[in-house]
Amino acid sequence: MTSDGLYYLSTINVVDGCEAWRSKNSEDWEIILKEERGYKTHIGCGLGEFKNYLYMYIYDSERGLRYGE
Repeated sequence: MTSDGLYYLSTINVVDGCEAWRSKNSEDWEIILKEERGYKTHIGCGLGEFKNYLYMYIYDSERGLRYGE
């Protein structure tokens, strides 16, 4: 996704968990959020913007949809 001229993306794996990354030029990326550990029940994640806040949505097969800012 893009916001205020910046690029954002999210990644997920069972070792590192969900991560959010940011870039000014879509080539050089910096991590801006990382879970403490991966969860086998997390099956997806995504990013969204609402009222100038960036939210990460985490899809958990046991607990349902979770989000944080």
